[in-house]
Amino acid sequence: KAQIPSSVSLNTERNTKNSEAFIPDFPATTSGEAIIFPIEGTVFVQRDKVSVMIETELSDIVDLYVNNDLVPRSQIGTRMYSVKSRRARYVYVSVPLVAGENSLEIRGKNPKAGVFDVTRTVYLSGQPVRISFSYNDDAAIADGASLLPVSIQVRDSLGNPAMTGAFITLDVAGAKIASADANPYMPGWQGLIGPDGVTVEIGPILTPGVVKLIAKSGDVTGSEEISFHPPARDWIFAGVGELSIGIPWSTSGDWQDHLPMVQTSSLPFYSSSYWLKGHAALWGQGRVGDSSMLTFAVDSSRPILGPGDLPRYSHVWNDDARLGRTADSSWRGFARLDAANGTFALLGDYDVDLSDPILYSFSRRFTGAQVHFGNPGGISFDLFAAETSQAWAKDELPGADVCGPYRLSEAPIKDGSERVWIETRDSDGKVTKITKEDRASDYWIDYAHGDVMFADAIPAQDNAGNSNYIIVTYEVESRAFAQEDFSITGCILGPYTLSHTPLEPGSETVTIEHHDPATNVVVSTDELVSGADYTIDYNNGKLMLTAIWCPTDGSGNDQVIHVTYRTTAPTPRFPVVGGRVKSDTGPLSYDAGFIFQGTAGVLDPFSLFDTGLTYKGDTETLTARFASNGLPSSDDIAIGIDAGIAFLPIWHVDGAYRYVGADFLKPDAAAPADNSLAGQGNTLSFTGKGEFGSFQHTEKIGADFIADSWSGSIAGTYPIGPGKGTLGLDWDQVGDPVLVLCSSYKMTLLGARSKVWGKREVGGDWASFGLDFDRGALSCEFSETLDPSADRSRVNYGLALDLGMGFSINASQSYTDDSGAISTSMKWGIDSKFTIADSVTITTSFSGVHPDPGTDTYDVSISLEKTFSDPRDLLLLSSSFGSEEPSLKSIELKAVLRSPRNWDAWGHICVTGSSVVGRVDYAYRPLATPNLCLLGQSEI
Repeated sequence: KAQIPSSVSLNTERNTKNSEAFIPDFPATTSGEAIIFPIEGTVFVQRDKVSVMIETELSDIVDLYVNNDLVPRSQIGTRMYSVKSRRARYVYVSVPLVAGENSLEIRGKNPKAGVFDVTRTVYLSGQPVRISFSYNDDAAIADGASLLPVSIQVRDSLGNPAMTGAFITLDVAGAKIASADANPYMPGWQGLIGPDGVTVEIGPILTPGVVKLIAKSGDVTGSEEISFHPPARDWIFAGVGELSIGIPWSTSGDWQDHLPMVQTSSLPFYSSSYWLKGHAALWGQGRVGDSSMLTFAVDSSRPILGPGDLPRYSHVWNDDARLGRTADSSWRGFARLDAANGTFALLGDYDVDLSDPILYSFSRRFTGAQVHFGNPGGISFDLFAAETSQAWAKDELPGADVCGPYRLSEAPIKDGSERVWIETRDSDGKVTKITKEDRASDYWIDYAHGDVMFADAIPAQDNAGNSNYIIVTYEVESRAFAQEDFSITGCILGPYTLSHTPLEPGSETVTIEHHDPATNVVVSTDELVSGADYTIDYNNGKLMLTAIWCPTDGSGNDQVIHVTYRTTAPTPRFPVVGGRVKSDTGPLSYDAGFIFQGTAGVLDPFSLFDTGLTYKGDTETLTARFASNGLPSSDDIAIGIDAGIAFLPIWHVDGAYRYVGADFLKPDAAAPADNSLAGQGNTLSFTGKGEFGSFQHTEKIGADFIADSWSGSIAGTYPIGPGKGTLGLDWDQVGDPVLVLCSSYKMTLLGARSKVWGKREVGGDWASFGLDFDRGALSCEFSETLDPSADRSRVNYGLALDLGMGFSINASQSYTDDSGAISTSMKWGIDSKFTIADSVTITTSFSGVHPDPGTDTYDVSISLEKTFSDPRDLLLLSSSFGSEEPSLKSIELKAVLRSPRNWDAWGHICVTGSSVVGRVDYAYRPLATPNLCLLGQSEI
């Protein structure tokens, strides 16, 4: 029988019906002439030669034509004849097709019926050029329970499927992917493309809105925005009420000083004072009309925090949905009306992102009003308005091998405004890994004081010796920021009196600035240390120096005292208004946005306008952006242009140009105290890549017209033996040109993967080379860098081995010779993890660092985890030890209980130093059908 190639039918139903008779018994027909295979409308993917099966009368003279070209009879691979039925079958093999539509035609002559002509149309997919998405709009429901299946297909310019057997990478903004990852070792979600593409399930979605999908396979990228509409949900209400009555035993003497600051009255049956206070709150959500949903919340005495989105409360709705944080407001009221296509109006707390795609960033959290009108495929707009005293802040804190607390530099913090993640950086400061942290499950935060506590200890370094940093961005509720300059009029100690008092203790920064007397430009600064160099009275703002500074320094520069500080006085509130309108019609999209920010007299009002357009064709893309602050007689504009074009698979070129005026102000600084200058820029860059058969090439070139510098690279890769070799050249021209020759060879042989690489400065002494090896349980690496001109060299070794049975070891060593100063550092670790009786998991690790010079450090970690279903069972216990000396640093105690009855509980306690931080959450459903669920939370 002939080898029938894989194909995709445009008619799925027809393809399914014929799948069982893919190679039919002979004869398949009883009279006349017919093309048995391929069937009408078949699309062949990644195959330009196919088999064609025809049946005719035994006495026919027949020929096969493809696009009017005769197919030689020598390509008939199979002939079958039946004298009884007077039928003949011919199977042509390796019949060539062209990309797009193809016409298959059998022409011939029958001795009785005469001339015949039978035609069939099939398709051959061309070069992949786009990615398509298909789904059911009616199934896109934001009910917190439903999953939306989305079919993703790679297609050619004619819309035919163009790829099978390859992976597609998917990233989703605004939702989670419920489907299993086909390749979890690759970044992003991976799906394997089949004849019908890839089907992925998105959700569940809690809040109505737009979710964006970005898919990539090879050089082809596509995106889709899916609007999740409100569910037709019946109304549900949740409320709480509290009442507190206090009666003191005595109201004489010092006891009066301890009475609560509330109004007191007299009870009829009690002659002394008492106090009475209460609190009530109500939350509700339900449908309004046919397609809208209203969420509201009111609270009598405090800001509103919506119910936490915690999976262990999965039966609150009685339909497996989850409440989510649907009512956040720093006010005592909240309201949100959701309609179709993601349209909504909101009063309360909200996140706003008006960032320009390539010129600036503006992502903030405000309390006020927000309106979004959604219209996929048409015009949509966003508007927001707020009156606030907030400021944006960012902290970078090194991991300290403890849970915390880690104190942020500023407080109080606006609830829900923080974003927390862990960055792992190598010795050059390059970020190698980013781990996002979630509030409530990964960390807790004290908004009043700015303390962050993590559920697990944050190690100072990973196993490879890379440093870990905690990154936190947040909104400061009321930062009263001020800065002043004092001219030194004589060689005196002071006092110098600040204008805004009282000051927040420890918030000040005092420096001595050295100004060029001709241009008043700061040429250098000296930062003073509190207590050693100066003293300050935080109540009256008087600053005294401990050493004498004179009006000028030894170089003739003017000396000025510069002080920045925060006051405890309320920050003046200022308005912030912004919006953006978008239009997306086919390949062309455009938008325009504005931001106005008053600064309540601290600075002049800040404004920004930007606009741009994007065109996406089959082989070319273009994005052009423009932004301006609208300042008269100033260079306050920014321009960005990105363009790309593909010349078949031979060459794909991308270009980018950026111009940033010297006076252009970005809105992403710590407003309202300051809006940073973006920094003048004028750069141009080009990148190219492509392939000629098996040869792959890449090119890069960049120019900085202000710094008058050029840089670039060119490289080519070609198969050599069992692997691929790469040869390239990098150059950098800042002053004297520097050329570096780069080469590498990768191969896979007998299951082992290895890479050898090297770099060498052309005409110089600098060189670097190394080896990477990986075969199953064993992996190792070696690298060496030589720089004779700087009298410096460095050698690195690394080894990791999986011993099986849950045991593994790793070791690394670095050797540095810096002008004769030799230092070494050796790191090692032993890890084990195994499971007992399917319910107990034991994890242990023992690691250490041996620096020379330096002091050895060791870390021991033991973890025991067990799943329980009965309250009488023991709780989970996990302990971590880590110290430079044999002393205990931290202990973690975790408790998990999943009751098969009507309540659940989960807890975590972390003891570190002199602090104890803990939290216990619990849910209780007193009825068999959970129409009522009581949720609780305790913290220590």
